Amino acid sequence: MPNEKISQMGVASALTGTESVEVVQGGDNKKTTTADIAALGGGGGTWGSITGTITAQTDLVAYVTGVQDLFIPASAMWPRITGGCSSLTQSEMSTSIFNIQTLDFDQTTQEFAQMQIVLPRKWNNGTITATVYWTASTGSGTVQWGISGGAYSNDDALTVALGTAQTSDDTLIATNDLHISPATSAITLAGTPADSDFLAIQISRNPASDTLSGDAKLLGISIRITTDAAVDA
Repeated sequence: MPNEKISQMGVASALTGTESVEVVQGGDNKKTTTADIAALGGGGGTWGSITGTITAQTDLVAYVTGVQDLFIPASAMWPRITGGCSSLTQSEMSTSIFNIQTLDFDQTTQEFAQMQIVLPRKWNNGTITATVYWTASTGSGTVQWGISGGAYSNDDALTVALGTAQTSDDTLIATNDLHISPATSAITLAGTPADSDFLAIQISRNPASDTLSGDAKLLGISIRITTDAAVDA
């Protein structure tokens, strides 16, 4: 058989997993099967909950879309002018010399912080949830966080109010420990979310509904979105 470039070879039919493939292992040429390569799950790891056989590009797209997490630190937020929390505060752990930047929320008065973001166009423009990362240097009890938001398209009025806040309660385990709250229920953004929308997210502490006897120090939030495309096309 004459030597042929790969580009000159015929196109294979649908793979069954039994086809032989040449690989180099330990400096020696050896053979394996397409099924063994597929079992690597993309380079030695796994593809999460993938089951079955990928037979077309549409199958692959389905596997790379779905739930995605995006973390926004407190340093990307600011106190609201009306009823705002503290300005961004830097503090240092006395033993580890580990520095944190937080927005601090009062134990007696409801306070607010806000942030803005544009999500990737592969977002499905649906509801989101939020998980709060926080700590406290004093006190005990449970904090209640509230998260709300709105979506604004080109020429939308920025005076439209944000949507209904969803809450997350989390109990202080120990001072100066990292706390990751339970996720909120689904947050419906005000407006009609569309690709490339400008999103406003508001975070509050609700001291009338919590028992934490000290400032709650916000480190950031992780928002969870659902994507319905593999790329931002």
